[in-house]
Amino acid sequence: MMRKVWGRSGARGSMIGVFLLLSGVVATFALPAVSAADSTFRVRVLNAVADNTGMDVWIDDQQLAANAPFKALNPYTARKPGNYELRVFPPGKTARSSAWVVLGIKFEAPKDYTIVVHGKQSDNTLEATIEIDRNTQDASNARIRFGNDIIGAGQATLAISGSNTVLGTAKVGETDEYTTVAPGSYTIFANDANANLITKTTLTLGANTVVSVFLLGTPSGSPGPLFVTNVDTGTAPAQVTAAPTAAPSAPSAPVTNIVPAATPVSSAAVPNDANLRQALQAVPSTPNTATKVWFGATNHTLGGGFKAYWEAHGGLSQFGYPLTEEYQGVSPSDGQIRTIQYFERARFEYHPENKGTEYEVQAGLLGRELLRFLGAL
Repeated sequence: MMRKVWGRSGARGSMIGVFLLLSGVVATFALPAVSAADSTFRVRVLNAVADNTGMDVWIDDQQLAANAPFKALNPYTARKPGNYELRVFPPGKTARSSAWVVLGIKFEAPKDYTIVVHGKQSDNTLEATIEIDRNTQDASNARIRFGNDIIGAGQATLAISGSNTVLGTAKVGETDEYTTVAPGSYTIFANDANANLITKTTLTLGANTVVSVFLLGTPSGSPGPLFVTNVDTGTAPAQVTAAPTAAPSAPSAPVTNIVPAATPVSSAAVPNDANLRQALQAVPSTPNTATKVWFGATNHTLGGGFKAYWEAHGGLSQFGYPLTEEYQGVSPSDGQIRTIQYFERARFEYHPENKGTEYEVQAGLLGRELLRFLGAL
């Protein structure tokens, strides 16, 4: 596991960061052809944006959702595994410059995914999270998970009425893991962080049933709190997740708008240079929000978990301004596909295997990488 970099860098550190970006340390890679015999992944989209009346969602050249209204959850679409660009547009738009959300995602077979678009359209805070659907069935029990996408509710809890069974706890933009329950008819309710009732509903869960329950809407007003419930039926085989890497358990800000991709791959399989070139492109000025800020000094944004880490560990004086947007690339430190963002004196990486610890966001070892590039290591 990569060590965290805490030392303060000066102007030389800034030049190292720029050198690594522009010197060719990140090489150009070709995306290999996928044979017809390869297995597929499946993906679907949930529009969880309460003040949105419709959106178009694409991955590369395939449209996943057309003018999907709020609370729409479309059927799965099957595709070959690989690296894709997710784009969320206003209905009828296709120009990349008009996209609300642009993300690089690595989809793996034979997994199923749900893309949840959440936030508020009115203040330009739309984001997307990608959840893996663990839809394998259990002949004796039901499985249920909880996604919290109700803006302003803070952390919410889903539980069974009249018992102490908590089905899930999630912050805004998060989806909890599946919980196993016995078959039966249940009244489930959602509470906010202050134990105030948000909403409740009744579900009948049978054996071999796998269900996602998403909390949508706004805490008050229109549209009010509501559940979107979906049976995650499918044919995906058992999906085993490796145990998280051991790390000191310390609270960390939730990482949003970041893709959970950390599978070791050959660097020849990742179009790293193209993603980096796109990430270097200037971003037009946008209003600052609590979750994302734009810096006129470099014409780039900083948001989500990277913003929380940047602010908590020294900010501008420690790391400098962002030089890129977030993008998917191969980490020079461990050879894995990571969500990456470069700054004047650092490279941030997202490590989903350390979610919930202080190691969830890590700073790359730029000095060691430069020496390795120069042949000194």
